[in-house]
Amino acid sequence: NRRREKTSRKRKEKIREKVRHFERLPFQNPEIGRLICGLLYLCEGGKYPFSRHLTFGNSDPGIIKLFIRLLREHYNIDENKIRCRIMHRWDQNGEELKNFWRRVTQIPINRFYKSYADKRTRNSVTKKRDYKGICAIYYFDTSLQFELQSIGEAVINGGAGGI
Repeated sequence: NRRREKTSRKRKEKIREKVRHFERLPFQNPEIGRLICGLLYLCEGGKYPFSRHLTFGNSDPGIIKLFIRLLREHYNIDENKIRCRIMHRWDQNGEELKNFWRRVTQIPINRFYKSYADKRTRNSVTKKRDYKGICAIYYFDTSLQFELQSIGEAVINGGAGGI
């Protein structure tokens, strides 16, 4: 078992070394920043026309932090239009989680909606200690939502040779 774990660790480290150069992507380049933002949105965002404002949610603080950073750097957003909601398991403290995500997003606490405890988890205990719920970012601008979605779709259509 230990030998298998050691082999697995070595294999994973080799893969991490192989892709480490992606950390040096020029995120400050508007084309790169908008491209990544659009791809993230296509994967984790609410799609037009079912949603009429930008909604992006994830439980990974790194993904949320990157998305909000790219929005702020590459789009002329109005910070007053940003809102946030935390959806969490029943046994978690919503106020503590709001404070955690406030630090990650740099969105003032007064722009957070009431957190939502999932009733389906009422009779179970959260097993992952580092699980901080899902952070949903809302931005009330249909044009920006549609632009991000369209960037992702353009990449897919170009890469897939059209569908």
